[in-house]
Amino acid sequence: RERALSVDGGDRGRAGEAKEAYQQVVKLIIRPPRASYGPADLGPSKFMFPRRFLEPGVVGVERVDFSVTNKFDYALKVSHWRPEHRPPKQTPCILYLHGNASCRVEALQVLKLALELGASLCAVDCGGSGLSDGEFVSLGYYERHDALAVLDELRAAELCDGNVALWGRSMGAVAAILAASTLDPLVSCVVADSPFSSLPDLCHDLLDKHVKTGLLVDAAIEVVSASVAYRAGFNVRDVDAEDAIPACVCPVCLVHGDEDTFVRVDHSRRLLAAATAAPETKFVPHAGGKHDSRRPDAVLSAAAAFLLR
Repeated sequence: RERALSVDGGDRGRAGEAKEAYQQVVKLIIRPPRASYGPADLGPSKFMFPRRFLEPGVVGVERVDFSVTNKFDYALKVSHWRPEHRPPKQTPCILYLHGNASCRVEALQVLKLALELGASLCAVDCGGSGLSDGEFVSLGYYERHDALAVLDELRAAELCDGNVALWGRSMGAVAAILAASTLDPLVSCVVADSPFSSLPDLCHDLLDKHVKTGLLVDAAIEVVSASVAYRAGFNVRDVDAEDAIPACVCPVCLVHGDEDTFVRVDHSRRLLAAATAAPETKFVPHAGGKHDSRRPDAVLSAAAAFLLR
């Protein structure tokens, strides 16, 4: 009887761990902490930028903030940094898609790179993030439609020359791959930083850290899927970059930190192997890089060379 009670108690303990773990994963997927910021965090609305490489010289830059409406009738907050030395309709654009629990302020990490390339930089608070409307996020499922809404506005309002590259990080990287492969074949190229291969695979990795019993992990994933579908209206199995990327016909650059413990670098390696149709797909590792690490100059230079091509 004592042995039986000990086993039963252990099972109850593991089941409790599984329940707590799946609740945390559900929060991560659909309602992580919402980024809070003000206009000052986006930097000055006008400034001078010294270009050092392509066409060296000092150029004026203007940031214009506006809103677009996505397919779900949510107002999305957008910022567009435009070099003033040529009209927007003659300038290529990089559209930045932020990560989970983040916002468009994250795009400032690549602003200098965009301006050095002679491109404008556009960034959006995806639905449910930052200052945009929406209750839930979806780790790429709904965010791909947010990317499409901004892409349509950039082209329709002649805010770019038609050449738009998508640069996404984590959630934004998956949204970029999904958008380029299934929604907009006119995307020039994609830089995907720290993408996960599929949401079920990511859930499995996260749950496996806390629940070591395979059956409990599988059961917890089913509970996660049911909870997400009930609360946010999408199936986690539909967030599958590995399944989508073979349909991506534009070049893809995969960036990943090799010490990322949140989304392991193996996810990007699987995407690289699956990108059979995308020309010139490349993988840029960040030695010692973690999930939220700032990318060093060497990694950004490799991404810049990719964008320039």
